[in-house]
Amino acid sequence: MNELAFDVPMKPVSTNRGYRIGQRRFWKTAEFLAYTNAVKLYARRAAMVQGWKLTEHPVQVTLTFRFERSSQDVDGCVKPTLDAMQGVVYENDRQVTICNTSKTVGKPAGVHIAIRGLEAP
Repeated sequence: MNELAFDVPMKPVSTNRGYRIGQRRFWKTAEFLAYTNAVKLYARRAAMVQGWKLTEHPVQVTLTFRFERSSQDVDGCVKPTLDAMQGVVYENDRQVTICNTSKTVGKPAGVHIAIRGLEAP
């Protein structure tokens, strides 16, 4: 299969909200872990249903984030979303050669993810 598309019906989490530092420790927040685990889960389910195989070739990713408020930034949510799909959709997020990102305002918050396989280099 050359294309994969799915929705994650959960509020996207930015890199800024994903990590905390305290008492000489650095950790991922529960909110961040819940979001990245949800992305992995929905990616796995969609891959099985749609016949997508883990690829080592370049991919194009389109991310459409849906926020409940227009004041939320979209850029910080890209990295956690791409990182969460490593080992499920593609081997490593370095394979993402084109990344289209947009945001909409509405409820419920979430993200629509579409991946297209590109020709091998």
